[in-house]
Amino acid sequence: MPTIVYLDTLPAQNGLDILHSQSKVEILKINSSDNEEKCMSILQKADAYQVGAARDEVPKYLQVDKQFLTKIPNLLVVSSSGAGYDTIDVDACTQSGVLVVNQTGGNSEGVAEHAVGMILNLFKRIGECDHALRRGWNEPRVSLMGKDLLNKKCWNYRSWKYRWQSCRNM
Repeated sequence: MPTIVYLDTLPAQNGLDILHSQSKVEILKINSSDNEEKCMSILQKADAYQVGAARDEVPKYLQVDKQFLTKIPNLLVVSSSGAGYDTIDVDACTQSGVLVVNQTGGNSEGVAEHAVGMILNLFKRIGECDHALRRGWNEPRVSLMGKDLLNKKCWNYRSWKYRWQSCRNM
């Protein structure tokens, strides 16, 4: 029976529920807080390994490199959550015949929404105004309009070129 081992969490909980309902696949979880011996004993059974993409969240001994692959000889595929694969040495996997996949785009809508929100926050100075109000600021709101954070004119309704040049030359 194929065994899938995942580290800490899976990106989609409903996928985990579906896999648990199958009697043809064994699903095992390891925790990054567990000791190396315990994790490696579970990983010995792995045909597939789901690992996080961020190096600072995955202990070195659970990152997939040449040394890791020699300890887990039956591994067929390594999956990285998200777009990155910093925790996986792709060349070492290729040499060992281990397939590397990632899960790009799972949160692309959220990333796009966040980017638009940050643009609006910066352009409309929402964070700066909020901070000023919480400190007791009592100036007219128009004193913040049409200026950048350095208090220089940064926009003009009639000329986009002026906006670009004046902001670029700060």
